[in-house]
Amino acid sequence: RSGEPFTIGFTVKNRASNDIRTRIVHMVDPAELKQYLDLVECALLLPVRLRPGEEQVYNSTYLVRGDLPDGTKALDVTYEFKVEP
Repeated sequence: RSGEPFTIGFTVKNRASNDIRTRIVHMVDPAELKQYLDLVECALLLPVRLRPGEEQVYNSTYLVRGDLPDGTKALDVTYEFKVEP
């Protein structure tokens, strides 16, 4: 709902045999509506370290602005995980 923050939780697990550092990039579809979705908080904007086999739950909180164009029925958010050296 417009004007009400909402939180998405997701689980990340390191399946590698070594430590990894990862962060995420948020992609909004359709792209022309990106300016109507505000990212309030995200635990993975900065890289985090996960040890081999470690599993963590992270959250992202968003706010949809009330001025969405007429006829808008959905915004899709996709997470792209970036593993850093």
